[in-house]
Amino acid sequence: MLSSNPNDTLQHPSFQQLVSIGRGAATDSLIAFLQEDRHEYGWVPLLALFKLWGEEGPAIPDEDAGRYDRLREHWLNWSLARTSP
Repeated sequence: MLSSNPNDTLQHPSFQQLVSIGRGAATDSLIAFLQEDRHEYGWVPLLALFKLWGEEGPAIPDEDAGRYDRLREHWLNWSLARTSP
């Protein structure tokens, strides 16, 4: 089910199942989707990362809120920083 309403996505059973598997298992897959820039999934990977990490995720400047391209970039940079030695 695709919907332009983020609340529909957040309440969808598949989304709930995705975030229920936890940070470790889900984060790598979600970041991989963002790296591939697979638009067919729209905002789902970003919404899931925000749900899993909340304030422990990247700091998002106000001017980037709601901008898919900028949010994607922040999460990818955050992921690189997390995995770099």
